[in-house]
Amino acid sequence: MIRLGFPTSAVYPNSGLTWRNDGKIIFKGKCRIGNDCYIVCGRQGRIEFGDDFRATAGLRMVSECGISFGKHVLIGWGNTIIDTSFHPLYNLQTQKFGRAFGQIKIGDNNWLSTHCMVMHSVTTPANVVFGARTVVTRGMNYEPDCVYGGSPIRVLRRNVRRIVGQDSITDYTLGQ
Repeated sequence: MIRLGFPTSAVYPNSGLTWRNDGKIIFKGKCRIGNDCYIVCGRQGRIEFGDDFRATAGLRMVSECGISFGKHVLIGWGNTIIDTSFHPLYNLQTQKFGRAFGQIKIGDNNWLSTHCMVMHSVTTPANVVFGARTVVTRGMNYEPDCVYGGSPIRVLRRNVRRIVGQDSITDYTLGQ
């Protein structure tokens, strides 16, 4: 089952989904992408959704080279995932223009909470959680079973794991 652009949150507009695919998009199983999301895959881009991919609302994703997700990945509200810097910079030493880009590989059972930003050339192992407003960048050796957050990014907690299927809120009442 692939569901795209359905309302998931009252705090994001019910604007459906904006989808532009000039490259290659692969679904490896169930995929649910909620409302107010924008998915853009350029000519050289490739996006691969692992089984049981879920994005709630407000996702902005752009692929110019490659983004892949493992199984059971959960993306919270308002996240940005982008594998390119778009704009070339002039290198004064080489006197050439260059653009930063690189594939993003998100491991199994990862959770990007609200308003995270994943930049180009990032690879994460299985069972990683990224706290709210985390900027996930290359050059970090991410460990499994950890929560990351802060600026600069760092390990906030070790030996923890999101248990798939036990992380949904179904009762919105306050404690008695």
